[in-house]
Amino acid sequence: MPRGWVLERIERVAAESLVLADYWEYRRLLELADLLDAGWCNGWPGWA
Repeated sequence: MPRGWVLERIERVAAESLVLADYWEYRRLLELADLLDAGWCNGWPGWA
C-alpha cells in the first residue's frame, strides 16, 4: 500500500475500528504511528 494512502486514512479507520480504551489496541496503534512517523517504511517495496 502506498504510504500516502495509509496516512490519509489511518485516523478515520482507527477511530471507526479500534477500541482505544483497550490497552493492547491503543499500544498497537501507537506502535504503528511511530513506524509511520519515523519513516521506517521509506524504501520498502510498495511504500512510495
